[in-house]
Amino acid sequence: LLQLQDYALLMGSIGLFVVLALVMYLTRHIDWFEVMGNQSDGITE
Repeated sequence: LLQLQDYALLMGSIGLFVVLALVMYLTRHIDWFEVMGNQSDGITE
């Protein structure tokens, strides 16, 4: 049973990493400042 739990933890961690990487890849061209309505709080670059 312990081996199955270790395997499940490993697969869950890898799966979460893959999902996060996929979300980051698919949203890489989105300008989030434009999406949020360009709300400026006085910080300029």
